[in-house]
Parts: sequence; structure tokens; C-alpha cells
Amino acid sequence: MPDTHERSFGRYLEALRLEKGISLEDVSAQTRIGRDILIALEREDHRRLPDEVFVKGFLRATAKVIGAEPDEIIRRYDADLKALRDSQQQEADMSRTRQYYWLRLFAVVILLGAIMAASVYLTGSRRETSRQVHAPAEVDKTVAQTPVAPKVQHQAAPVQTSKQRAVDTHRLKVIATKETWLKVIVDGQRPREFEMTPGMQIRLEAENQFNLLVGNAAGVAITLNDKPVGVPGATGQVVALELP
Repeated sequence: MPDTHERSFGRYLEALRLEKGISLEDVSAQTRIGRDILIALEREDHRRLPDEVFVKGFLRATAKVIGAEPDEIIRRYDADLKALRDSQQQEADMSRTRQYYWLRLFAVVILLGAIMAASVYLTGSRRETSRQVHAPAEVDKTVAQTPVAPKVQHQAAPVQTSKQRAVDTHRLKVIATKETWLKVIVDGQRPREFEMTPGMQIRLEAENQFNLLVGNAAGVAITLNDKPVGVPGATGQVVALELP
């Protein structure tokens, strides 16, 4: 058996699958997870993977097919995800540090330029003053008349009412036609899980977005804002949706 003790979650899955002679097509057929998603899991391509809660569902389903421990797979995934986020945070911190350095340098250059300009201006003013000390003063007998600017009346801008500022919400309705399970994330909040039986209905509202993971693609009828939404997939297939 291959040494999997130091492997991250994707390499660990791939090593166990190959050691047992199970193809990606076999895993996809038994889990109803697309082959592209399975490849992204084994390659640990986080950019092609859906939300974290959905990825963990895929990992547990895959682990059962290849005979792996689901909790061990999840532990390795959490460790890999934490390392990725720490690396991204370090890169962001370094970027902010570089930006701060260049901003400070730019500010110092601007300040020095302003000091030099002020010095040149003051030197020229002193020379001009010294030339005019003994010059006779000229009296301007003309009186300049300054035009009076007309008064401008400002009208207050109309105030928007609370109804005008209100944001339309998205309305989601899910009706179970067969037994299935459902995970829903509303506006990026904590996921909610449902075990649904035929005839059961779920109504939710969101300001921006719904993320759904349906355990049986042929077991639900979905409408968004009273308009039907097509659910791709066959009976028993797990499918992820992002609405609208």
C-alpha cells in the first residue's frame, strides 16, 4: 500500500483510488459527481471547486466509494485549506507593505519638492522687495467697481422615501417530488440542511444569492421569483446550483 501519511487530501484520495484499481468513471457513476469535479478534488484545484460545504459533501461521498475514512479526508482538506488561506493572507500583507513603502516614498518626494519650491519663491520675493524699497509709490486714481454677484437660491434635493430605497429580494421555493436532501446557503450565511419527502415545500428569501446542493436532481421542483428553474441531472444525481 502506498505511503499516504504525508499526502494532502487530493493526493491521498488519488493514491487510495489507484491502489484499489478504481477508475474516476466508477467513482462518478456511484456518487453522481461529475468527472471534472473529481479531477479538481484530486489535483486540489480550489479555483475550480464550489463552496467549502459542498466540497466536504463530495469528499465524504468519494471516500465511501474508495473505502477511505471520511473524517480523515475532511481533516486533511481543512489543513490544506487553512495553509492556502494563510499563504494568501501573507501575500496580501506583503502587498500592503510594499504599497505603504511606495506611498511614503512618494509623500517624501512631494514634500521635498514643496520645500524647494517654497524656498525659491521666498528668495525671489525678497529680491523683488529690495528693488522696490526706494521706488516712488504710484497712486491709482481710478476706483474699481466690483460687480455684486447675484444671489442664487438653492433648492433642497428631494428626500427618498424608505419605499424608494428598498431593495427587491429574491424568492426561492423548493417542492420535493421524491425523497431527497438539500443544503442551502443564503447570501453567504451559514448553510441550512433539509431532509425532504414528496410534497414538502421550502420557501426562502435572499437579497443577493442562493447556493444549493441537491441530493437528488430529479426529486425537486424549483422556482425563483415565481419562475421555474431547470435542474440538470438524473435520478439520484448530486447537483450544485447558484441562483440567480
